Amino acid sequence: MARLTRDVLVVNAGSTSLKLAIVDEHDDSRVIESLAEAPSVVAVGHRVVHGGDRFSTPTVIDDDVAAELAGLVELAPLHNKPAVEAIRKARKRLPGVPHVAVFDTAFHSTLPALARTYLLPERFRARGIRRFGFHGLSVEWASERVRVPRLVVCHLGGGSSVTAVRDGRSVDTTMGFTPLEGVPMATRAGSLDPGALLYLLRHGVALAELDHALEHESGLTALAGSGDVAELERTASSDSQLALDIYCYRVAQAVASMATALEGIDALVFTAGVGEHSIRVRAAICGRLAFLGVVLDEEANRHARGETEIAVSSSRVRVTVVPSREDVVVARAVRATVGLQSFDRETQPNRPRDSEHLGVAAEPNERPARPGSFDRDPDRRATASVLLRERPQQIPPARHCDCELAAVAGRDDLLSALDWPVVGGQPGDLKARVREPSPTFAGWSSLAHGPWTTEADLRHS
Repeated sequence: MARLTRDVLVVNAGSTSLKLAIVDEHDDSRVIESLAEAPSVVAVGHRVVHGGDRFSTPTVIDDDVAAELAGLVELAPLHNKPAVEAIRKARKRLPGVPHVAVFDTAFHSTLPALARTYLLPERFRARGIRRFGFHGLSVEWASERVRVPRLVVCHLGGGSSVTAVRDGRSVDTTMGFTPLEGVPMATRAGSLDPGALLYLLRHGVALAELDHALEHESGLTALAGSGDVAELERTASSDSQLALDIYCYRVAQAVASMATALEGIDALVFTAGVGEHSIRVRAAICGRLAFLGVVLDEEANRHARGETEIAVSSSRVRVTVVPSREDVVVARAVRATVGLQSFDRETQPNRPRDSEHLGVAAEPNERPARPGSFDRDPDRRATASVLLRERPQQIPPARHCDCELAAVAGRDDLLSALDWPVVGGQPGDLKARVREPSPTFAGWSSLAHGPWTTEADLRHS
């Protein structure tokens, strides 16, 4: 008989690699080489880089969703194209379990208008042209590991970005409408003058050629002949050294910009392949940030392994290396989306049981109602069932989201049953301040902060 499992297969099709990992309910993972090694998983989670305006929360993949994802390939061809192909293969190989798409763009749904808006004519903005941001799953993990009010995360790998995180929420980031914007990368130049691109198009460069050059021939590769930072560090050529210098210079500039967005900086995180492994890159970037109070411990930086603090004790800014665990973030989102818990409530002494949330004692041998099921009290269904029925993926488990809520007067039972702590409020109010949100459930942010005052408003939000 096959072993019962709660394992989730996570498929991460990145711009430079395809990673398959089995993540168990304790967040432990093991890498596998092929889909054939994962026959007993309970679900499959797919990292999808660009969700466009259509997808901002984890979404169960059916044929219609798969077709819509294929239509988004042009927004991030290096990432979405391999992800769509991986989804096709995985659904064919594992048809008996749910497949869930989890989006890198979701974490950045909290970007304020001043950070996400491009100063373009309205007719262009109406087509959805705005900043989306990427590497959200990686940044979410980093912000969970380093919990400070003002955090800057440097995700430095084949693709690179720098993100400002205020109280667990993304408030600015370097990547934009596509992953082409921002700091230099392995094969992408990062931000550049769009006038230069128009000039090339007007002077005989074909659109297809320019597209390919921007995605595959630019960045470190354009100057040094390789996008591999470790290889460039071993090379003495002047082009290789200049490429690395530009790379570190631009990343440091981006960190300073994010500190402006945060009105200061409490901690700096390096993550992803280059961020985790390049002693030289970390040192060069931190060296340019001394004016912000960043003081690197050279010995700690040189011997950094795993999750490690690498600033001197007197540094005003913490500097931490955090190995990326996008697989864990995806697996947690998958379990929440398909109705599984990522942990055993019995091991959580401060968490009331489901029946306590509902204010109903569970009968012997009776399975307690899940928070928010409302099958015992018709009155509770009036408002909250709208969320459960129409937006179930936007209800964040307490493990992922620590909220303070002012509830509709007299409806504290609703929010309690929804697993949200209630702190009072005025009649007609529905206000929230999310201290530690999980942007995997990014739709909750816009829902919580909207000016809704009635059940009808909630239903049509």
